Amino acid sequence: MNFTLAPLDAAKTKADVLVLPLFETDLSDKAKRPRELVAADKRLKGLLLAAAAQEASRPRSSRAWCCTPTASWARQGAAHRPGQPAKFEPEVLRLAAGRAVKLANKLRSKSAAFYLPITREFEACAKAAVEGLVAGAYRFDRYRTTNKDEKSAARVEKVVLLLPEGHKRSRPLDEAVALGRRISEATNWARTW
Repeated sequence: MNFTLAPLDAAKTKADVLVLPLFETDLSDKAKRPRELVAADKRLKGLLLAAAAQEASRPRSSRAWCCTPTASWARQGAAHRPGQPAKFEPEVLRLAAGRAVKLANKLRSKSAAFYLPITREFEACAKAAVEGLVAGAYRFDRYRTTNKDEKSAARVEKVVLLLPEGHKRSRPLDEAVALGRRISEATNWARTW
């Protein structure tokens, strides 16, 4: 899986799937909705928030939604809710990223844009997101003999990590992304052997 860091410009980002990790409070209070969410919803002609409203009735552990936009810049939009901001830890983002990439692979997407939320520990969260994306994409299918078309189906190969306003690409951020990738690739290797 290849990772690229890019400034946030969701309107110009080309990807099959757009992933927006959101807190529960981001959807409940219209005044506090992140600009990124509002911009993505506007670009998708209201489909993202409409899907979020339908998703609200599902159990918290399985909250993830997907909608098919009419815009040409992306085929799918996915959002994951990592809980409450006060209880947020990088581990929560890692788990949300893993669920997001599993959903993207089910949709047979080849690329994804993952918005990195503004957090206290930004580099740690970037590392956690990369770990989750790589680990979530893992699938042991070496001895699988059924559904050979599923084994050769498209999988997420390219991820653009979208940086929020006020954050720029830096050496510590690049190192955190590289470390997260190496850790998850080593974990996946150990799972295989």
